[in-house]
Amino acid sequence: VRENLELRRQVAEAARAASDLRRENARLLLQVRDLEQKQADLAAVIAALRAAEDPRREIERLREEKSALERELTRMAGERKTDAPSPPVPAPQPGSALFRQLEEENARLRRQVMEWREASQAEAQSKEQSGRRETEWKQRAEALAAENKTLREQLSSRQAELERQRRTMRLLAEKALDYRRELRRLRERAEPQPARPSPAEETTPRLPETAALHEAARAAVRAGRYREAERLYLQACRQAPNHPLAYYNLGLLYEDYLKDPPKAAWHYRRYLELHPSAPDRDAVRSWLIELEARDR
Repeated sequence: VRENLELRRQVAEAARAASDLRRENARLLLQVRDLEQKQADLAAVIAALRAAEDPRREIERLREEKSALERELTRMAGERKTDAPSPPVPAPQPGSALFRQLEEENARLRRQVMEWREASQAEAQSKEQSGRRETEWKQRAEALAAENKTLREQLSSRQAELERQRRTMRLLAEKALDYRRELRRLRERAEPQPARPSPAEETTPRLPETAALHEAARAAVRAGRYREAERLYLQACRQAPNHPLAYYNLGLLYEDYLKDPPKAAWHYRRYLELHPSAPDRDAVRSWLIELEARDR
């Protein structure tokens, strides 16, 4: 009987411990699912080049909960040892119905104890698997963080190289513009007065009402009165909006003298639209490309 009472207490304690272990295991399973979800989120973050979150706090919290559970089990074991002894019970006679009943109860309680022990072992194994999975998640998070760092370094290096190439292209474009302007000035100085007309002037007949404006504008350019030349060319554009020569001359004026690349590019494009078969169309297109490259 005393053994049965002792086994009943052990069964009750094992049941309580198993219930606690089940709750702890359920909580750990939830934490494992949370960790798996965090792992999926981390993979998405790595695709967007974001940093992974450090799981050390979660690991430390799990260790604290494990320590609390071990302290609780130790306290329960101490309370079991300090329980008051049961009063003596007269031993039943072998072969009696009470003896057989106690034997059956003893066997049943032993089976329950074994079942609770097996369940406890299974819970412990499940907890160990959760710990291993958590460690694997941490290692994978560290690997993803290292990969993210490498990708960021590669991206930064490529961006720096691209920026260097852009600066080089801008410098080359500026030098080409400077060389072209200088060549044009040297040609103008070398040409006899009045200067030889450009290919656009040779192939584009000037209207009588704009011929005087063009001559006056060219004289203003030679005299250094660039704003007056701009006004005269614009007046010529208003009188003959589909005549390409004024747009060509305005492009040269804005680029070489007034230093206004956007307006020069616009007038070059307008000239090519109105006179697509001009003999100097390739040269004008190259000037336009250089201006656009310089603006970028």
